[in-house]
Amino acid sequence: MNAGEPIYSPIEIEFLKFLKELQPILVKALDSLGGKKPSDAGSSYLGRIAKTVNRASDGYLWLRESGRMDASKLLIRDYALDKDCPLCDI
Repeated sequence: MNAGEPIYSPIEIEFLKFLKELQPILVKALDSLGGKKPSDAGSSYLGRIAKTVNRASDGYLWLRESGRMDASKLLIRDYALDKDCPLCDI
């Protein structure tokens, strides 16, 4: 990479902007569920997925904004390779 070249492609910049806008919405939605018990196993599963996605997206954004591209890729790969990861079926 040469000095003065952008770190991210234009499409990735748009993706990061979108994720940065979406992440606080997810946090607010999760906070609104605080203290409530899921009505069934499916709702419980969706809640756990939402928490996992929230943690991963928050970490991903922090690493990307810090210029830690390799670390952010490892974060996503680790989630995808974890046999207990709810994202593995996607």
